[in-house]
Amino acid sequence: MFCSDCRGLYKKTALYRHKKMCPRHKPNKKRTRHLRAGAALMPVSENVTRHLNGVLDGMEHDQISLIARNDSLILKLCEHYAAAAGHTNNSNHYVSQKMREAARLLNTARTLDDNICIAKDLVNPRNFDTVVEATLKCSNFDDSTFEFSTPSLARKHRHILNRMAEIICAVALKTGLSDNSGAGFKRLMQLEWPTRVSGHALRQAANSNWNEPKRLPLTKDIMKLHQHMCKEEREIKGQTKQYGISWETFSQLAKLTLAQLIVYNRRRPGETQFLKVETYRKKKSRGMDANSDVVDSLSLSERLSIERLSVVYIRGKRDRGVPLLLTPSVRESVDVLVGSREEVGKTRKSICVC
Repeated sequence: MFCSDCRGLYKKTALYRHKKMCPRHKPNKKRTRHLRAGAALMPVSENVTRHLNGVLDGMEHDQISLIARNDSLILKLCEHYAAAAGHTNNSNHYVSQKMREAARLLNTARTLDDNICIAKDLVNPRNFDTVVEATLKCSNFDDSTFEFSTPSLARKHRHILNRMAEIICAVALKTGLSDNSGAGFKRLMQLEWPTRVSGHALRQAANSNWNEPKRLPLTKDIMKLHQHMCKEEREIKGQTKQYGISWETFSQLAKLTLAQLIVYNRRRPGETQFLKVETYRKKKSRGMDANSDVVDSLSLSERLSIERLSVVYIRGKRDRGVPLLLTPSVRESVDVLVGSREEVGKTRKSICVC
């Protein structure tokens, strides 16, 4: 791994010791990610976008990430995923996960066939049987029981391989070359993949869902959790008013607010955590948007709920609008989090409230 100051090459496990003695290193109060800074100096097989370069720098530095970094087709694949997912911290994690899945599949296929060197060889129809065997090996398929230890990985490999085949077809169309390997591989995927791989994975996933017991929380447990969170919230807000807010109290309040939103709205954590600062500010500036005719037709309890609660819409699965109800105490906590972001050193790249 490179040293970002003196450009020397050191072992990954010894880089932090070198940084303490590096003559060109200037100590900084802020935390410096030395491995990430060194990874930014490592060469890439071709020119990539700034967003994808940031994803590469943030990946764990091992053999799998090295394979992904030096394969042109995997980089093109993940540029496609990055463009589709957008520029968020969550999309960076998603893109790096797809890169590692493709690189791990390539690494496994290399151990099975010496003729497979790059990711383009995976979508060659001649290597289809090897790719199927590599997928089964990555997913830990048991021939005796026809079950996977990770059936979801086998299903993900299908999407990755189809996408790589489409990239090969697109490149052939743009360059005018008569390369039919991508189209042939996609045809093989349609004919043989469902019976050899995805059929077993889907059947296993369905069986596990049937036999999975549905555990619902008791009402008294939810009330006990709610009372505990309200108590913790009052203590943290009291500390911030008396001593000011620090990064530790900011982090505690953010976790507590996110937990309250999830419990009160009964929503998925993956949706609730993406309440954006800009979305909340716009909603707060608009105020209540209830129609007066609709309000007149409501009962007394419903009118009180409208006056007491605020609603914010966030993006859910398949771009569906998901309503989030905010109680007065949660709204006050969100105001504290939004107003103290700069004070605790929250960067502009972090666009979510919690």
